[in-house]
Amino acid sequence: MNMKNLLFLFLIALVSFYFFSSTKNLVEEKKTFTSKEISFSFVGDLMCHSPIYESSKVEKDSFDFNPIFEEIKNDLSHADFTIGNLETVVAGNEFSFSGYPNFNSPIEYLT
Repeated sequence: MNMKNLLFLFLIALVSFYFFSSTKNLVEEKKTFTSKEISFSFVGDLMCHSPIYESSKVEKDSFDFNPIFEEIKNDLSHADFTIGNLETVVAGNEFSFSGYPNFNSPIEYLT
């Protein structure tokens, strides 16, 4: 075998080695790729009618709305993000609290 053929075989071996070693890295990179998922839950029309804030009153101007939301807490806690549509005004006790048609809810309704 002359030197030209030997050099040719050496180059083929070198290119083959480079090709197979780079292909292996691509496969390994695919194995390490992980996808991420985000979950959302939505709840709408969070209204605070007079009976709701009256039943949540603990003191004269202090309210606890946690018992009302306790029944749906587990359903809404499974998502990464929960978005609610607040259908009331929260202007505080400087204005009188009211239900329909002129909503004004206690600030505790947001907590």
